[in-house]
Amino acid sequence: MFLYRVHGLNISSELECPSLEKATGKEDLFIRFGKVQHTSSVGKDFHGAFTALGKNTLCANIKGIAHYLVKEGREIIIERYPDADDDHVRLFLLGTMLGIILHMRGFLPLHACGIVHKGKAILFMGDSGVGKSTLTEAFRRKGYQLLSDDVCCVRIGDDNRASIFPSIPGISLSLDSMDYFQLPKSEFKRGLHFKSKYVYPRNDSFSDKEVPLKQAYILKIHESDKIILKNPNKLEKAALLREETYRKLAIKKLGRFNYHLNQCVRLSKMMEMKVLHRPDEILRLPEIVTALEKDFQ
Repeated sequence: MFLYRVHGLNISSELECPSLEKATGKEDLFIRFGKVQHTSSVGKDFHGAFTALGKNTLCANIKGIAHYLVKEGREIIIERYPDADDDHVRLFLLGTMLGIILHMRGFLPLHACGIVHKGKAILFMGDSGVGKSTLTEAFRRKGYQLLSDDVCCVRIGDDNRASIFPSIPGISLSLDSMDYFQLPKSEFKRGLHFKSKYVYPRNDSFSDKEVPLKQAYILKIHESDKIILKNPNKLEKAALLREETYRKLAIKKLGRFNYHLNQCVRLSKMMEMKVLHRPDEILRLPEIVTALEKDFQ
């Protein structure tokens, strides 16, 4: 068995996951191989692949990869297809299935990247391809610690304070971003889910501690050449958090719609949030970084 730590959880796994940080201590989650009850739901990805098998239990059939059984926020059982390779099994395990575990355990996983500024978390959210990872890498190169790429696990405490747990120490960058940062593609592994991206490990500048959440920016591309920051109102903030929740499909399947809505409303009152409208030009990245630094300093 291997023992890892991600999203604030110690994970005991029969499947080796080299991208995760090694850990010591008591296990919170167990990942093992075994037989899984097969269901009629099938999907090449997470869309349409889930069947609820009771309270806090979901089965996912990812065609050609594996059947996954996610139970009570404590266990993931994997029954792989005969020809599936470890990389693809890990892809859905460490993404979608861990996202479901986080929902089951009462966390709020957001589709976001995170950096650390003066001991507090700054998040970048938005649609896939909007530039979250590229912006995060630009800040990392300025000395900011990486907290998470793609998924940020938010813990909302009883004291009405929110914090972010560290994720996987790496960044997935597009071909354009690799060229912009002058990174040799031959040295990095091509992504599995997004073939146009490369996985860029960043263990040397990774934060391994839970960090209080300060602020989030929603990235949007517009046709203007101006960089514009706007303040959403209270209702808009909660709606944006609902929209940027990771693996929203699982919320309905788990019967947690009202719980999730309450999470988003609570979090919207705890943190600052702004919408950043930017032109779709990677060469404007330094200006965007400067505008954000000026805003959150």
